[in-house]
Amino acid sequence: MTLIITMVMLVILTLFAVSAIRISGINLRIAANYQWQKEMEALTDSAIEQLVTTSTTFDNAAIQAGTAVDQVVCADGVVGAAGSCTVGNPQIGTVTVPRCLSSNVAPGYSKKLEAMSPDDNEWLIKSTATDSFSGAKVTIYRGVTVRMLANNCPE
Repeated sequence: MTLIITMVMLVILTLFAVSAIRISGINLRIAANYQWQKEMEALTDSAIEQLVTTSTTFDNAAIQAGTAVDQVVCADGVVGAAGSCTVGNPQIGTVTVPRCLSSNVAPGYSKKLEAMSPDDNEWLIKSTATDSFSGAKVTIYRGVTVRMLANNCPE
């Protein structure tokens, strides 16, 4: 009788151990997925910041002429032209050409001065990234207000 009770207890303890191992494995996968997702978000956010701090990003002539092209994001987070990533530093995403959503006369100025008064232009930038190893995909939309000379927003 004691042997049967011992065997039952051993089976129960074994089941507890197996379920604990499975739960910890699942938790590890969840944590890894969250980490990859956050890494992709950080890369896309960094790519948008790099683009916003470049003065030629909001070049109205290039945007209206259609010569402005999407930028690529390499694995190290550097934003560049298509083909600038290497085999050791592959492309993981893109940053689209900014799109002007609206233009308003800057506070403190009147529209009477026309081209001399600055406008506050609101731009939308979209950045995407995909991790080929984990399959994590991120798309971030960022709105930016830039004070520019009048008539620089091709609404």
